[in-house]
Amino acid sequence: GQRQVTPLALRATRALEDLNNQQVDDLLDQMKSHIAAAGFKDAGIQPMGGSEEAIAEWTSVNMLMGCFQPGLRGVHSPVAIVDLGGATVQIAYYLHDRQASEAKRKHLDGYISRIKLPFGSGPVHIYRHSYGGYGLYSAKVRSYKEIEQAGFGLKRHPCLPSGISASLRVQRRAVVAEGAMNRFSCATLIDYILHKELPCMKDGQAAGPPKMGNCSFAGAWMGPGPGPQKVVLASYFYDRMRDVGMVSNYSQTIRAAVFAEQADRACSVTGSGLNTNSAPPKSMLEFPGLSMERLRWLCFDLTFQARLLQALGMAESQELLVVKKIQYHSLNFEASWALGVAIGQLNK
Repeated sequence: GQRQVTPLALRATRALEDLNNQQVDDLLDQMKSHIAAAGFKDAGIQPMGGSEEAIAEWTSVNMLMGCFQPGLRGVHSPVAIVDLGGATVQIAYYLHDRQASEAKRKHLDGYISRIKLPFGSGPVHIYRHSYGGYGLYSAKVRSYKEIEQAGFGLKRHPCLPSGISASLRVQRRAVVAEGAMNRFSCATLIDYILHKELPCMKDGQAAGPPKMGNCSFAGAWMGPGPGPQKVVLASYFYDRMRDVGMVSNYSQTIRAAVFAEQADRACSVTGSGLNTNSAPPKSMLEFPGLSMERLRWLCFDLTFQARLLQALGMAESQELLVVKKIQYHSLNFEASWALGVAIGQLNK
């Protein structure tokens, strides 16, 4: 029937890296047997690299926002995407052919992909990069790993509420930090772990500031930048804005400065501690519906997002579209990489 000719692709993101090789192989083998039993055409069951994820996310969002069309000019008013997951943060945006050619001449084409568009309308170039180890969860782990070098300590984590402890798995063992919140020191710690001081890298050697575009953080080239393209933020960007009451719809436009403003608010409210022995703490009244775990990390999460956007060159006044779902032909679709993977399969 239809299943025999319907491709089913299954992809796993970098979260798989938390497992050992044997666990990954066992998991993928089990999934293969499930897919085979369901009778679908096998379109591959495999881990997905960060660049592939960024391309798929860009394709999904631009498809849902109606940026693709048949004909010679296959993309119209494309949008840039920044997707913050648990293990990585991805950025992708459209490049003019001349920009892609210039990047190639400067040996920076490792950041560029040439991809097929839907509707058979020809290929385009996009800049894409995945910052491994800078997802929202992995950034917390990184803060534990590098806190001493940053001038702080696990006994006084500046992004955690005073008197509160938090345990994370660091290199497969539980590590506990104790809070001593200070919003300025929290920003200092996050700026440290972003490593904006690192030059862009070329073949393992420092390439220095490139003449085209800028370095962003962690030694990555940012490309020429999205310029006038609208910037769409997805995943944890949306979730945290919803947590603090700044978004009420599936998609909403906000200024980049709102992330820093809400970080200051969260750090101020949760900084005095989350003791629940007597009356509910102020933070539970200020941010109703959030779990203690979410409140514990709210200052860190929002400060990290604010400093991350700054490192990616977003001006405070810049308007950003924060999305969970995007309406396409009167239906709401998740703004995730899954649709992009499906489009990629159809384009083969």
